[in-house]
Amino acid sequence: VRVAFDKYLFVEQVKMVGRVGTLHEMALHGPRALELLTQVTVPALTELAVGGAVECRIFEVPVTVWRDDPAGSPGYFLLVPSDQAVRIWTGLLERFGGGLPVAVGTKPVAAHTPPARHPLRAVGWATFNATRIEAGRPIFGIDFDDSILPAETGQFARGVSVTKGCYLGQEIVARMHARSVVAKQLVGIKMDEDALPMAGNRIYDVAENEVGAIMSSTVSPILSGAAICLGYVKKPLFGVGTALTIPAEGKMRVGHVVELPFYRPESS
Repeated sequence: VRVAFDKYLFVEQVKMVGRVGTLHEMALHGPRALELLTQVTVPALTELAVGGAVECRIFEVPVTVWRDDPAGSPGYFLLVPSDQAVRIWTGLLERFGGGLPVAVGTKPVAAHTPPARHPLRAVGWATFNATRIEAGRPIFGIDFDDSILPAETGQFARGVSVTKGCYLGQEIVARMHARSVVAKQLVGIKMDEDALPMAGNRIYDVAENEVGAIMSSTVSPILSGAAICLGYVKKPLFGVGTALTIPAEGKMRVGHVVELPFYRPESS
């Protein structure tokens, strides 16, 4: 990360300091994320614009809160001192999650007792990954790297300013934005069957020409178990409804390009 920042440093008078190992990141995603945070932040957190950040305290610990919505609903990321991460984590679960997870071997709840509903649940990578794919959000290091142009990721409007000062690669980025022309594009693909292609699988057109590759895929619970993918395809195969063939679970399967995001919470 330090090397990447150094590459883009020109004449600015800044000092870069490595914080690897000293900060820990956690996040709250969902329509009630802000509601929960306002109850524990001092001063009380108000709604942030996407990309906005603010300093506050949670359980007396200094925290930086910043906003991004990769899972398709409000997302608030907390940067906390690493040695206080457990305190923040357990504090949030105890207050909003009904306490810490029950240890193995404890007395089970009676089968007829319905589980308590709490506003906060701890989830792992698989859940987050499924929701961010459903939201059509590519991730750096998984779906793209510094060899991919911003316009090819479909994230230009969210992640690039055309009015800021000079930066490396500005001419190429500005030209692609002005012409609205790219050689390949990250698209959403919904498979016709429930067989799931894996990341790295090649994508072919109906004439069996190789036209791209799958970057991420998941089985979407909210879309009735549909197999969905993010992948790059060559021009002119970006159009919604374009049929593609992709190897999945031992044979060639058909999928179609669909509009991103795969799922819009406000439509339900």
